[in-house]
Amino acid sequence: MIAFFWPVALPSKKMEVNIMGTVPGAVPPRAEINRLKDLQMTKRMTARPVKSSRKNRTAIPMSPAMQAAMFKVANVAANVSRKDEAAQRAARQAIADTVAEWITWLNEDHPESVEEFYYEICMLATAGNRNRIAKHSLMPEGLLDRVEEDLKAQKKEAEREAAKSRAKEDGKDGDTAVAAE
Repeated sequence: MIAFFWPVALPSKKMEVNIMGTVPGAVPPRAEINRLKDLQMTKRMTARPVKSSRKNRTAIPMSPAMQAAMFKVANVAANVSRKDEAAQRAARQAIADTVAEWITWLNEDHPESVEEFYYEICMLATAGNRNRIAKHSLMPEGLLDRVEEDLKAQKKEAEREAAKSRAKEDGKDGDTAVAAE
């Protein structure tokens, strides 16, 4: 490995000194070898160095009674949060069950309303959720294709409007025709 830093033969006979600035064939001093070994970082760092904060954070001294009170407040907040989350989860489940029953009832009496319901839901959903909704057993056939076409049309219209607004901002006439893709 040291031969890499001090080659015996030079790449060109015209060169008098190699890259490290030593005479070719010369043996480096022992101190230089030790310095290079230290630079090789044979030992890995065990942890990242701690970055010191610029803020002076002073610890507020608390009595044991104050610490106990703080823990009680934290526990009460955690319990309230858990209960609220459970109530919200139950509400979402109740809505999901009710909507499923409603869609079943609507499918029997008003199938066109079911199609409109799924259409609106799919138009608002993300692409991933739209694909999940499409797998629902009561989803009308071919509706997803209609939704995709309408979304593409909306995207093109939004691009046209953005191009018109950019043209107006640039000082050009906004009534000029913008090429549609």
